[in-house]
Amino acid sequence: MKQAMFTVEADCWVSNEHLAMKQAMLTVEANCWVSSDYLAMKQAMLTVEANCWVSSDYLALKQAMLTVQANCWVSSEHLAIKQAMLTVEADCWVSSEHLAIKQAILPIKADCWVSSEHLAMKQAMFTVEADC
Repeated sequence: MKQAMFTVEADCWVSNEHLAMKQAMLTVEANCWVSSDYLAMKQAMLTVEANCWVSSDYLALKQAMLTVQANCWVSSEHLAIKQAMLTVEADCWVSSEHLAIKQAILPIKADCWVSSEHLAMKQAMFTVEADC
């Protein structure tokens, strides 16, 4: 999904900003629990098909990811998300399973706050550069 997330096509390179996103995802801070809906997100991300491009629906994912609120910690399931995101190949369109991610993220509750590192992830997600 590394490539798919940014509609970066094959034969492109990913800037340091993307690496910062990966790190930022692992540093979301403090006292949160992960709902079954969050686990559904993990599963949905794992089933995104290769050879796909990202539809406009994917943009909603960015917004939804940044609405997780207050006092949470990241479980091992979140680490699996990171790995899944980085293994989906470029030149692809997003399957219906991917759209399920958007739906799964929206109901995450769990009293958490978002660290500055997480905000850096948001910025990094949209500054990835590519020489295609």
